[in-house]
Amino acid sequence: MKRNHTLNLTAVAGICAALILLAPPAARAQDAADRLDMQAHQAYDQQNYQLAIKYWSELIKMEPDDSTAWYNRGNSYQQLQKPDEAIADYTQAIKLDADDMESHRNRAQLFRNKWEAAIAKGDTDDADADKMMEDYSEMVRIKPEAQNYYMRAATWRTLRKPDKAIEDYSAVIKLDDKNPQGYQFRGSTYYSIGQWDKAIDDFSQVIQLAPNAGYGYVLRGQAYLDKGDADKAIADANDAVRVEPANADGYALLGNAHSVKGEYDKAITAYNDLQSKYPAYAEGFNAEAWLYATAPDDKVRDGAKAVELAQKACQMTGWNNASFIDTLAAAEAESGKFDDALKHQKQALEVATKMKDDEWRLKDITSRIALYEKKQAYHAPGK
Repeated sequence: MKRNHTLNLTAVAGICAALILLAPPAARAQDAADRLDMQAHQAYDQQNYQLAIKYWSELIKMEPDDSTAWYNRGNSYQQLQKPDEAIADYTQAIKLDADDMESHRNRAQLFRNKWEAAIAKGDTDDADADKMMEDYSEMVRIKPEAQNYYMRAATWRTLRKPDKAIEDYSAVIKLDDKNPQGYQFRGSTYYSIGQWDKAIDDFSQVIQLAPNAGYGYVLRGQAYLDKGDADKAIADANDAVRVEPANADGYALLGNAHSVKGEYDKAITAYNDLQSKYPAYAEGFNAEAWLYATAPDDKVRDGAKAVELAQKACQMTGWNNASFIDTLAAAEAESGKFDDALKHQKQALEVATKMKDDEWRLKDITSRIALYEKKQAYHAPGK
């Protein structure tokens, strides 16, 4: 709510009622409007949103140019989960006050909710997404601060427009080049489009600004690993657990890097240590499952064990992680269960699409569908 209502509203309302009879007509109208506003706030604070709407509707009839009343009534509609009514009120508030930051922010969230609900139903119309982006852009115009750039950048990522996201994260860095968060998110965006060197540069800045935090080493190590430099990935993984011994991601990266190097015994030891220390960390089970399912060395592969581990990872995450379902499909293919593998690979693609995963991940998952249709297992490239 925008208006200050820290006073005792009941007492104030009583005083207003006593004084209103003594005031001239214009003052009486203002007193009546103020009283409606206080009653509306009181109803809102008591979570009686219908009554709050009633009072603010009466106030709007009296003062149709009061942008705050439209905004407050929109909040009440939002609390009642009536997004269309809330959007209409926020829109009117913005017409009356183009620089109304709160109305832009709340309306953007409602457009986002509608857009995400449509995506869940398979609707590819991005009309609500466009409206949401208009609000985020207005927020940046009104107040070009880091928080607003972050919000818009994250949405650009979701819309698969990484170049625009990078522009916004760069603006954040320009505002505050001593904050590692801007470099972290920009680096992650570079990573999402396979620009490993730029990602590594940004993650190196994260490490420089936050040398005692493990996440910077993990991010850079993963970029090194995807670039093909497993040795540097191992070095970063070791640094991650050195500065932050409870960093589970660091142990997972260590196992993955040893696996890529073909050092399977070291990889399995790292995965087992990870599972022992962090039994609720699903990635520990998924990573080992991927090794047993896809290792280039047929002496290492074990389809049955891979299926067991992958199923556990999927169950732990409610079958809502595309990468884990992808691993299960690879494990089933290695076990000769190609019908199950095909079913789960298509499920992985469905989840990845719904979650707006990066394009390279969608292509990677899709590539294995054709493989399983031919009843062929997937094995990682050898050293």
